[in-house]
Amino acid sequence: MRPSKIRGLQWVLRKMDYSFNLHANTVMHNVVIRLCCKKGDIGTVEKLTREMSLNGLYPNLITYMAIIEGFYNAGRSEDAYFVLKVIELEEAKNLFKEILSSDVRPNTLASSLLLKELCMKDRVLDRFYLLEAIEIKGCLSSIDSDIYSIILIGLCQRSHLTEATK
Repeated sequence: MRPSKIRGLQWVLRKMDYSFNLHANTVMHNVVIRLCCKKGDIGTVEKLTREMSLNGLYPNLITYMAIIEGFYNAGRSEDAYFVLKVIELEEAKNLFKEILSSDVRPNTLASSLLLKELCMKDRVLDRFYLLEAIEIKGCLSSIDSDIYSIILIGLCQRSHLTEATK
């Protein structure tokens, strides 16, 4: 597929939103991302994934696999490895959210490990809202005070003062 056709597909995704009030979903983005990856247009892939998150869409396993393959084929194996690490963290976070929404109570160690990993990845709001959900569920018995400190500092540094005061 020629670069002009890829730009045409991107144009269609944007035009759907602005002209017809139809919102492109993850599947539609996956088609364009996969084509861009096959053509080695990793810059466009990165731009599209950012646009997805700005539109409230989240990459799924198909998106991640296309991106990993695209990075690998473009000789960017370190970036492909990074995406694999992101998948692991996202899956752990999603599984933890499922656990919190059920009757199962996660133990303190599991809660602490996930919160520490989110701290290490600089995911300030993710860790704040996860901690809030853990507290609401009543699963905290002895979360490390360092985690609270790291979360509070991160929220303040990024001007999330409303969340920091909770």
